[in-house]
Amino acid sequence: MIIFKKFFIKVPQKKDIINIKAQKYMLKVISILVFILFLVSNALSENPKKNKPDFKNASKVLGISIKKIKDALGPPPPNFVKASRILGITENELKKALHPKKIISSKLSNNVTIKKNEKITCIQSNGVPNHEMGSFPTKQNPHSFKAQRLQYCFPSNPIKKSKHSYSAKTVGISINGIPIRPGTADWYDKNSLRKHSKNKSSGWNLEAITPNKKIFGIDQNNAHVDKRGLYHYHGVPPKLINFNNKTLIGYAADGHEIHYIGKKVQSSWGLKKGNRSTEPYGLFDGTYFQDYEFINGLGNLDECNGAIHENKYVYFATDIFPYFPRCHWGEVSKDFIKP
Repeated sequence: MIIFKKFFIKVPQKKDIINIKAQKYMLKVISILVFILFLVSNALSENPKKNKPDFKNASKVLGISIKKIKDALGPPPPNFVKASRILGITENELKKALHPKKIISSKLSNNVTIKKNEKITCIQSNGVPNHEMGSFPTKQNPHSFKAQRLQYCFPSNPIKKSKHSYSAKTVGISINGIPIRPGTADWYDKNSLRKHSKNKSSGWNLEAITPNKKIFGIDQNNAHVDKRGLYHYHGVPPKLINFNNKTLIGYAADGHEIHYIGKKVQSSWGLKKGNRSTEPYGLFDGTYFQDYEFINGLGNLDECNGAIHENKYVYFATDIFPYFPRCHWGEVSKDFIKP
């Protein structure tokens, strides 16, 4: 006996079609959510690495041992305010050293504009020199270079007065738009691990360039960067010597020209004789500004490193202290007084 089975083809109803579409939609939603979760989990897994302190880098750029840095910070969460006081550095310096940013090489080029009228001359620049810079940060300098928006204005026809002043923080601006700042903001501090800080109480102001060495990461053009990323000169930059076959290398804060003519002029500043009477004691060796004194007639330049040149009064950059004018005989522009 043959048995026939009946096969029935079920015709999908409207209700079933809606359910299928809903399932497909849900699958798409789920796949999108899974992908989002993957991205989030991946980001979260990377964050701890980004936030993890780089003690090795901090030790390198600050010149302080890893153990001392860890001891100063204490147990988590770290106390940066207390640690910076213990280490004798600023809180910002400590944070930058512990969490260094990746330096992406750039091809920024020097951009400088000089605008002049009968009364005022203004030099504007992006703070990028027309020559190679040192590689920052370094062991002695934890800061990174940043392009700037700079403008320094000064009298087009400066007048030499009978008295000079030491009011300018930036003593001049070079013709390539880089500020000239030969002094430093660091002072001897016996309580600091580095033996210097921003505390002025000792009365001994550090020099970045001394007869025996250079500090604070000064590069091949006698310059470095500060906490703002501002590249500036402490001494005569070789790349500006005989620039465009001229002796002019910049303008001072009062508008007088700054020239470099090598050994044709001689500074009248010299090292004091004997020893320092207070801490850090030791011989007057040029480590501090106060190691020097102006000795009238020692050279052919005055106290502000100036003299008559081509029938007008100008300042000179020299290979020895004070390197650039530290004081000015004319009216100092406010652009040069600000830190």
